[in-house]
Amino acid sequence: MGHRDMIWSRHQPAQLLAWGIRFFLAAALTATQTPGDYAPFALGCVAACGPGAGGIAALLGAGVGAVLFLDFSGALPFLAAAILIFTTAAAFQGLKLLEGPLFHPLAGAGLFLAVSGIYVLQSLSPLRNLAPCLAATALVGISAWYYQPLLQAGGERPEPDSLLFLAGSILLALVDVELAGVSVGRSLLCLLLAYTAYQRGAMTGVAAGLGAGLAADFCSGRGGVLFGAAYGLAGLLAGSRSSGRRIWAALAFWGAAALAALPAGLSTPLLPEAAVGAVLFLMLPGRAFGGKRVMRGETPEFPAALEGMRAQLTRMAAALRALYDSMGRAAPVSTEENPAVVFDRAAEKVCRGCALCELCWQKEYTGTFNALNDATPFLLERGRALAKDFPSYFADRCIHLPDFLTAVNGELSAFLLRRQYRRQLEETRRSARGQYAQLSELLTATAAGLGEVRATAGEADLCRIGAALRPKEGETVCGDTVVSFRTEGGLLCLLLADGMGSGEAARRES
Repeated sequence: MGHRDMIWSRHQPAQLLAWGIRFFLAAALTATQTPGDYAPFALGCVAACGPGAGGIAALLGAGVGAVLFLDFSGALPFLAAAILIFTTAAAFQGLKLLEGPLFHPLAGAGLFLAVSGIYVLQSLSPLRNLAPCLAATALVGISAWYYQPLLQAGGERPEPDSLLFLAGSILLALVDVELAGVSVGRSLLCLLLAYTAYQRGAMTGVAAGLGAGLAADFCSGRGGVLFGAAYGLAGLLAGSRSSGRRIWAALAFWGAAALAALPAGLSTPLLPEAAVGAVLFLMLPGRAFGGKRVMRGETPEFPAALEGMRAQLTRMAAALRALYDSMGRAAPVSTEENPAVVFDRAAEKVCRGCALCELCWQKEYTGTFNALNDATPFLLERGRALAKDFPSYFADRCIHLPDFLTAVNGELSAFLLRRQYRRQLEETRRSARGQYAQLSELLTATAAGLGEVRATAGEADLCRIGAALRPKEGETVCGDTVVSFRTEGGLLCLLLADGMGSGEAARRES
């Protein structure tokens, strides 16, 4: 048979596994359908995989999914859009345009809209079918955006948001699968939402809950926002208990779902589905949470924590020192504006149209220059110009002297304001530069002091917190306030209010 045995490297099985994953995901996501018999998540998967073997695997998986889950009328536009999406990615392969993160989502959404829009326009009720088509178009782009970090070649990055979106979109395919009247897909969505909110906090919980709930409402085709409201509130309350025990997070999750379900009545399947999700959440093993929560009685590893804090403080101090040095190197040369600009701009307004302009500014230029130069000290000292500031030979000759004085005073006010602003800006810059240096030294000293602390369980604190306040010169009280306290968890907190000014009013505000 010849020497044609295949030599398998250790990378080839992994490559085959990656293709198989893309094939399976595209086929499975085809079961997640929206009103109008659209499968936007599968098309988003094809768009996210891009060109190459991974894209071919996803395209084949979408074809298999279309045969299994779509009828003939829905499969035709679906396959047409999938093929166009893949061929477009292959046509632009190698171009910098393809490297942008927006190309695949926008191309997938646009091609889907182009194909499905034709069927919508040819339908009997185009206006009624337009909204589901536009919603599916948005889901194609959004899903391609979230799938990209996971499915593109060389992009096997387990980003939490992408994994969460992928898991949710797969579970939506099981929404119509019921056991004893309870939806398997929505129950597992409740489990996923409770886990995500408990792990990542209230903000992520409410965002994930709203997204999953609105997607469940839309895919079910029943209308309304019952699941969106319930899941959003449940994610918010469960995330607010992320620092406590799991039982309280589960109770908060189910209680929020029950509260949101009250307008719909007790017959809604939301209550048993949320209860199943909460129970499954409690049944998860402790290792699923990464061991990040420890019992209050256990002693944290202070040396390791202090070492990390010390390194972080050192990096912050170095950054502030670099900022201080860069401000010193890039300090602009202070250039005071010439007061002559006041007369130049006033002459542009008044003298340009005067009949004596040529006499004053050409034939008698030296006399005009000397007259204005002699009046400059009086203007700057007084802050406004008077007729007596100018020599008589100039004042008697000027036929528009009142208008000239008005223009000079206006330009003088603007000049003085600009000079005041520049000086304040330079003073602020010098003050900020000094504060950067002081803060860098303070952080460096703090980081060095942390290396001397060795806290162990049962020992008393090896450090004490103190503060020294000194009022500004001429004031009897300091405008700053410092407070220190220890939390229930044993964390020492130091709060400083600075920047309110000086005096009694600043002290009360701080």
